[in-house]
Amino acid sequence: MAGQPAPDMSVEIFGGSEFILSEFRATDGRPMVLNLWAGWCAPCRIEIPEFSQVALDHPEVAFLGVAVEDNLVRAQSFAAEVGASFPLGFDTHLHVKDNYPFIGLPTTFLIDADGLITRQVNGQINAEFLETFIEHDF
Repeated sequence: MAGQPAPDMSVEIFGGSEFILSEFRATDGRPMVLNLWAGWCAPCRIEIPEFSQVALDHPEVAFLGVAVEDNLVRAQSFAAEVGASFPLGFDTHLHVKDNYPFIGLPTTFLIDADGLITRQVNGQINAEFLETFIEHDF
């Protein structure tokens, strides 16, 4: 999907709010790291804490984690356990799964400030690689 506009999406954030990409782009405008995960995904348990530190180190970049191919209870439990420094939510309406194709989890999309997908990374990445991608793509 690199080079394509990021499809709009609506995600239920744990804690009761809703994230809508088009509204975020209209009001915030930061580039974004979109991380797809699931509660049953062992590499996701390693990746999200590393992403949390990168998110704290880069407030100029928005981060969003979305549970896909999971059930709500397991995803909520996982989110509470890992305690991410960025919003985590659930793909209730399948907007993410239907519009952001992936071959496995975790998968990470980098979306620039203009709303274009600059990179799609399939599989687990660590903080060092994510830092490099942020510096290169944004």
